[in-house]
Formats: sequence, structure tokens, C-alpha cells
Amino acid sequence: MPTHPLKPHAVVMTATITPPPNAPGLKRSDPAVRMQDYLDAFEFYLSLPDDAVDRVVLLENSDTDLTPFRELAARRKGAKRIELLGFQANDHDPNLGKGYGEFRMLDIGLERSILLKEPTPMWKVTGRLRIRNLARLVRFAPSGYQVYCDLRYVPIFADRISGNRWMDLRLASWTPAGYDRYLRGKYPELRNYSRPGGNIGPEDYLYARMREAIACQPDHGIVPRFRIQPIIEGFGGNHNLSYQSRNYKAKELMRAVSRQVTPWLWL
Repeated sequence: MPTHPLKPHAVVMTATITPPPNAPGLKRSDPAVRMQDYLDAFEFYLSLPDDAVDRVVLLENSDTDLTPFRELAARRKGAKRIELLGFQANDHDPNLGKGYGEFRMLDIGLERSILLKEPTPMWKVTGRLRIRNLARLVRFAPSGYQVYCDLRYVPIFADRISGNRWMDLRLASWTPAGYDRYLRGKYPELRNYSRPGGNIGPEDYLYARMREAIACQPDHGIVPRFRIQPIIEGFGGNHNLSYQSRNYKAKELMRAVSRQVTPWLWL
């Protein structure tokens, strides 16, 4: 049976509509294309049931005009509370990486936001993506967590495969207290590092931080695996490939089955 939240949760969309022209590895870089991605996702999150999601907050860090979002929100005229926060927080060296920029944006946005001061959980989504089953993820979420995230770890192979000790940053949930405890002010540590055999990115760093907290703090409040496999629609920024492709859908199905059959295998 679903675990209905005592109160609905919030969605926080992180957005960079106009990325710097020299952003390394970014293939989906056209501001017009990215704007449409964000608008499509914004409209989708506004359509979710109000008993699951009652607030949608857009954070945009390239100081791009947000008028299209205001116009879309006005046309929808739903019951959800909406907050659009745009500012310039993308003026750092792009080689520092996406995690550095996103969590710098989150620090600023959560400080300025009015709607995200409420103690109920928020779901941070990469703003161009649509999590088709987000309402179900909210309803089946455990109660009382500070951080609810999806860690990836496959025994034996994890030490041999780059990127296999991993926290998925496309979707994660936390309370304001959980963000303050584990994530606020950490963006300087989320920059990309080079190492033999591959780079260390924010997903690696946060995986290690979550596992360390779970091991060392009895009251950690961290739930390290989603109960339900997220169903993602949209295009990856680095590879510009659809998350609805046959290959990705096969991985999604495999991970969904694993959560039920072999929950100890964190694929």
C-alpha cells in the first residue's frame, strides 16, 4: 500500500537555460532547445496531483528571462503554488563541472525561496527531465527521512568500474534540515577531479559522503535507495540521447526488477 505523505511534497527544478559556450562535454547546449525542455518539464510537474506535489519551484542560474514560465503558469491556473527564481550563479569556470554549479545554485535558491522553507520534503530534479512516476515515488516514500536518494553500488565490480560508487543526481529528495546538514556549502567539494582511469565527479563524492554518514551517525536520517525505479523522460545533457531509447529502457527495467528481487544489488 502507498505510504501517503502527511503533507504534499515540493518539486525543485534546477535549470541552466543559457550554458556557457565552452561548457565541457555538453552536447545539448542550444538555449532554445533547452528552454523548450524546461517548459515541457515545468508543465508536466504542474500537472501532477496536488495531494502529492503542491509546490513547484524553478531555480535558474544563467539569469535568462523567465517570462515563458510565468505565462505558462498563468495559463494553467491550478492550485499549486509556484516560485520562479532566476539569478546569475553560473559565472564560475565551467571546468569545475555541473555538480559545482548545480549545488551552488541550490544554496542560493533555497536561501531565497519562500516556499522551500516549509519542513516537508522537496524533490530536486534535473529541470529538463520529466520523472513520469514522481507522484508514485512521493506516495511510496518512507516517512521521517532527511535525505532520500539512490545510491549505486555493485559488489566486487564497484572497485573496478569507474562511476560505480554513485549517487544519482538527476533525482533526489531531502528536507530543508537534511539539505542543511549534508549538502549546504558543499559545492566547492563537488568540482570535477582528474585521476588515473577517469574523473571523480559530484556523484562519487556524494556517494562517499552518504555512506560515511550512514556508517558513523546513528541518527543519520538517510534512506539510500528508492523503493521504486524512477521512469525518466527527456534527453541527457552530455550525450543528448533520449532516456526513452531501447537501451536505456532495458536498463530501467533491469533496475526495477532488481529492486524487488535482489534489493541488496544496487544497480
